[in-house]
This record gives sequence, structure tokens and C-alpha cells, in this order.
Amino acid sequence: MAHQRLGTPEKTESPMLSASAAAFLSIAYTILYVLPFYLSSTTRPSPNLSRDNPSVIRARIRFVTFSVTVCAIPTVYILSARGHLDSSSILHHLGWYPISPFDTLKSLLLTVLLFAGPLFERGIIDSGRRDWIKAQDLHETLSSWIGWRNFIAGPTNEEFFFRSLLVPLHLLITPPPSPTALVFATPLYFGIAHIHHFYEFTLTHPFTPLIPALVRSLAQFGYTTVFGWYATFLF
Repeated sequence: MAHQRLGTPEKTESPMLSASAAAFLSIAYTILYVLPFYLSSTTRPSPNLSRDNPSVIRARIRFVTFSVTVCAIPTVYILSARGHLDSSSILHHLGWYPISPFDTLKSLLLTVLLFAGPLFERGIIDSGRRDWIKAQDLHETLSSWIGWRNFIAGPTNEEFFFRSLLVPLHLLITPPPSPTALVFATPLYFGIAHIHHFYEFTLTHPFTPLIPALVRSLAQFGYTTVFGWYATFLF
């Protein structure tokens, strides 16, 4: 999804959005994204209830979808009231319109290139291409709630939330940040949102020493942030 720089209105009586306001909203959004997991017994981590339990997955998908919907409302309002954007421009800054098949194809090919090694190993060396042709792996993966969460619901909600909602807020900052700053700064919220897995991991693995558990959580923060850089670059 390609974005043009947000044009500054010719005359405004106040800045479109300050950096501190954008940061505050981003932090509030991130908290709202994670907090519902701990408010209900159906989603709260516990030693006796795995995050891979189908009932937990379904409940978490509902909560996250609700959080995304709630956060979309103030973002759209701010883009309209502070950014002085019409409906088509709002959709553009959210990354939803217009859809460019060519840009989408370029993004897909770049992503495929990044995974060329694993794809070659799975498809050629391990002869997995036969299963690809039959769509066997796809069917087996998406027929489970874990696969649905990992490949459909999770990525869709995360990209809509951490790219489509957060990045446009930072485009309104006066003075506007550079594209490089946007690419490397905004995904930090995406990485921080995954730190709560440390608490979840210590509950479900009570005999794991603290240091390895902490290192695991920091590694997860690291690779989710790096992926966030890439996803924001595409956006």
C-alpha cells in the first residue's frame, strides 16, 4: 500500500496533531489491544487454559476485533477533523483505497523473495510442491482454529491495527516525520504489544527459569519489531 505525504492545509488555527498526542493515542490503542485478554476468564492466561484452546482462540479473536473497531472510530474522526480529509482521502491514508494490483503484486513478490530459502527447501528439496498443487497444506492449516488465528484473523487484525490505524496518526504530526522515522518508530508499538506473552509463558511454563523466559520475550519483541519495520515499509 503506497502513501503520499499528507499535505498541510493552507490555513489552520492549530497543529494537526502533536507528536506527544500521536504517541499517547498509540500507547492507548496498544493497551486496548492487549488488555481485553486479561479481563475475561475465557481469554485470561492460566496454567490450566492454553492459548491454543479453540474456545480461547475464538474469544480472543472477538475481543481483538472489537478493539480494532473501537480504535478505528477516533482515528477516522481525527483524520477528518484534524487532517481535514474527505472520505476518499481517509480511506487512502488507512491504506484501503484505491487498491493497486501492481503495488500489491510487488509487495507479494518482495515477501516471497525474503522467504525464498524456506520455500525452496519445502517445495523442492522436501517435494512439498505436490501438496501445494493439491492445496493439502492450506486445507489442513485453515481447518483448525490455530491455523485460522495464525494466518487469517491474527495477521488481518494486527495489520489493520498497527499499520492502518497507527501510521496515519503519525502522518498528521506537525512538523511531519520523515518516512524513515515512520518505518522504524511506529513498529515499536507492535513489538511492545507482544511483551505480555512473557507473563503468559511464565504461567504455562512455571518451571522455566526467569532469565531464559525473559530472553525469549525479548527475542519475540525483537523479531516482531523487525517484521513491523518491513510491514510498515510496504505500507
